[in-house]
Amino acid sequence: MNIFISLTQVLFIISAILFAGVVFFSFAKLLKKNYFHNWKILDYVSVGYAEHLYKKYILDPMVRLKSIIFKENS
Repeated sequence: MNIFISLTQVLFIISAILFAGVVFFSFAKLLKKNYFHNWKILDYVSVGYAEHLYKKYILDPMVRLKSIIFKENS
């Protein structure tokens, strides 16, 4: 039961960090739209780059781990 609580806490912390990131970048985009039209920092943060990082660091290691686990059990 202790492992379940720890896993739940870790997932909650990750989701809270992601939510805070969405709120921060939404606020930053609002500032850029209304006040700082030539602000270039948000041009470097794109959905495509975030998707690339997700595939590189999260999805690919999970796929490799799954293939290793299922090869050992076969």
